Amino acid sequence: MGFNGSILLPDTSDHEDTPEVVALLTGLMRESLGNIASHADPKFDYVFSIETLPRQYIMRVTDVPLKRMSDDMHHMHSGLGRYRERLHRYGGSMRVSQDAGRWSMEAVIKR
Repeated sequence: MGFNGSILLPDTSDHEDTPEVVALLTGLMRESLGNIASHADPKFDYVFSIETLPRQYIMRVTDVPLKRMSDDMHHMHSGLGRYRERLHRYGGSMRVSQDAGRWSMEAVIKR
């Protein structure tokens, strides 16, 4: 595909998460990496990371999109919009922004 980037994942071997949290975390990870492949400009690097904290995971993604997308596309009519709703139902959150040509997403997944 021609994409270069960094993926930083936590060691979760000493943590027990519910099936719902695992499904939410892995599903959002697939959605985010799929969006990089579909919408990011392969000429620029991306960064994908998951931070493990005692009561939550924090997923961060940043890339340079092929074209600027409206906020509506990121929040309401996409797979990310559906994950944002799920996160809110479980007490988490998602913030999407675009600044200086870089697109960023930060999601908090409660454990």
